[in-house]
Amino acid sequence: MQKILITGGTTFVSKYTASYFVQRGYEVYVLNRGNKEQVPGVHLLKCDRHDSQKLQKLLSPYSFDAVLDITSYKDSDINDFVPALGNFRKYIMVSSSAVYPQTEKQPFVETARIGENKFWRTYGTDKIAAEKALLNLVPDAFIAARLICTVP
Repeated sequence: MQKILITGGTTFVSKYTASYFVQRGYEVYVLNRGNKEQVPGVHLLKCDRHDSQKLQKLLSPYSFDAVLDITSYKDSDINDFVPALGNFRKYIMVSSSAVYPQTEKQPFVETARIGENKFWRTYGTDKIAAEKALLNLVPDAFIAARLICTVP
């Protein structure tokens, strides 16, 4: 059985992702602060992703087949979290189409240039910084779902 670590796991995309993998028989761990109701069938790893010392102690016994990072919004989210992870095979970060300038042809494609988008402002540029931080630490990480949202 594959072990998956999902950041968040209680709202929006992360909640449905956790539920999806539980229903398909994966061993699902969620990392969150434990402030909200958890999806049935997940294993809660209660910690703030920015508490590196506690995080390292909490995660050291585990090895994950995949880390699905759905809650990284800026580079500190990556820089505080990834070094404390320990063993994992694959890292997937969910990003956003907010990383593409509003002047790019839509629908956006993965090969389009990334840069500031005047509609999304710092949300988009912070996501770009998170992507860069991740690829610096995990060069073979996969940046997913840049096409989830559209320009308002």
